[in-house]
Amino acid sequence: MTWRLNLPVKLNSAAFLLFASGSIGFILGWCNATWQDSVETGQVIAGLVLFPPFAPSFLYHQHAYSFINQFTALLLILFKSEILVSKILSALLGMLSFQALATIIFALNRNMLLSFLGCLFIYFFRLWGDGVVYPIELLGSPHTYGVAALSFIVLTCGLIGCGSFRLGLFCLGAAVSVHVTLGLFLLGVMFLTFFFQYKSVKDVLKEYYRFLFLGFAFSAASIGVHYYWMHLFPALPDKDAGNYMQSYITYWDFHRQKFYWNYATGHWQFLKPGVILCLWSMAVAAMGIRMFAQDKSRRFLFWAVFVAGVLSLLSAALTHLPPIGPIRMLLLGMPGRLINFNIFVCTALFFGILTSEPLQKHKTNFLVYLLFLFTTFIPRPMIKMACLFLLSIVWFSLSLVKGEMASFRGKILAWLGAHDLLWKQTKTVLYATVLCAAITLLLVLQPTRRITISPPLQDRTNNATWGAISKRAKLLLVSTDFWLVPVLTRIPILIDPAALDAIPMVPESNRWNDVLKKVYGVDLTVPPPIPFRNQGVVASERYKGLWEKRSVAEWQSLKKEYGVSHVLTKRDWRLSLPLAFEAKHISLYSIP
Repeated sequence: MTWRLNLPVKLNSAAFLLFASGSIGFILGWCNATWQDSVETGQVIAGLVLFPPFAPSFLYHQHAYSFINQFTALLLILFKSEILVSKILSALLGMLSFQALATIIFALNRNMLLSFLGCLFIYFFRLWGDGVVYPIELLGSPHTYGVAALSFIVLTCGLIGCGSFRLGLFCLGAAVSVHVTLGLFLLGVMFLTFFFQYKSVKDVLKEYYRFLFLGFAFSAASIGVHYYWMHLFPALPDKDAGNYMQSYITYWDFHRQKFYWNYATGHWQFLKPGVILCLWSMAVAAMGIRMFAQDKSRRFLFWAVFVAGVLSLLSAALTHLPPIGPIRMLLLGMPGRLINFNIFVCTALFFGILTSEPLQKHKTNFLVYLLFLFTTFIPRPMIKMACLFLLSIVWFSLSLVKGEMASFRGKILAWLGAHDLLWKQTKTVLYATVLCAAITLLLVLQPTRRITISPPLQDRTNNATWGAISKRAKLLLVSTDFWLVPVLTRIPILIDPAALDAIPMVPESNRWNDVLKKVYGVDLTVPPPIPFRNQGVVASERYKGLWEKRSVAEWQSLKKEYGVSHVLTKRDWRLSLPLAFEAKHISLYSIP
């Protein structure tokens, strides 16, 4: 029997779930709208902000590839408003995140209502976990690429698990266009999963391979557009290019720190909540492969989760290798962030299994297992969390064995008073007990999220401060205290000291280090003091004194070399330059 014939899922069910979960996610995303960092690159592609070609910031925007940037540029061309586009993108991030969670749950329980309620349950009780080296958010985050890419690859797995092969395989082919690193990771996971499940999926691939290649064609077209646009601008030569990347990764970067062991502090970092959740998801996936041996769709999804966990943990080991040669190029993709896939799907996986029809006889054990899972979201010592993890594995293993061990399990349940209460009750009471127990625990121990409305976004169109800056400046130098200044003012900046993670986008260029040395007095090849290491920014404390001591002639020399016209700082800074504009917390200085 083929996998396709074994799927009791109607496409209209999955489509309705996508619409329902996507709608509530869109609304919550709109209510929690914030500035999106893809808008800055979208401005450059749309021609709304003109950076000089020698500016390191422009070099980043020129090389940073994602279809998200192209889509953002299209929205900016259509609506001419950074505020509206940021709201739309914020809403779409919420939509993708809710759809991703709902499809994972639906792939396991085939119940639209419980899948819809499940994604709400995870969001309002904040049960999606925390990343180890890269944050995980569903919505309300300015990190467009990280939120969209993670939700997109999880949604792709959920769609394939639901049996929506046309859309799922197209998304699989298009994943590289959304995010190169996570897209390639998803392709690797799916390739290995297809390999292990080839007999089950070969008929599906034969019938739907066109949609996979259609997704590849979409990615190829998007990449082609990017390279065509990128080569419209002149390439400026760099000498001694990339000679500072090893020092940058070691001492400055935040997302590429050592994953398992911190050599600087001597601390073992393996027992972090994110790593434990990844191991948890792998353990459940391994059990699911065994328990659903005859259900090929669920078995495929479990295989994908297990393979993803193995690959992510192996990839994280790359952070302990010297960042030279090919290893340096692999580190640029932030291998430590790949574990976020398993962290993100962990609770959805549990919820889907708990509400699935075939597991009614295991509900009691899964209730205890779920309670153990929730403890990882409560602040506790790492050793205690590790013990809870091991105990939960032992407990759940008892539900799979027979004979004397099964009898021993029954005695434990009877002693707890749960045997007669849960084991022999109807399915309705069983569902209510499981969900009420989980909700009660969370209400007592877990901080919840509430429906909130973010304050209005303000830029040059509705804020006098940003409007005044946009009318005076041509090219800005900014301190680390400001972010997304081009989005707020439509004025280009020479370099963004608050976003050093842009450097790996063009590792062969040394322009960042040249500007940082001349303007900010910081050399990436020199390790910073320990309090400022691995922050991903140039702390303003390190150059405030330099800027305040710099003479007018020195500022004029920088203006002559780089073309900067104004300097933007906090109000308590005192530069030896004419004050062009001052607001409550901002000072704008002009360079004569």
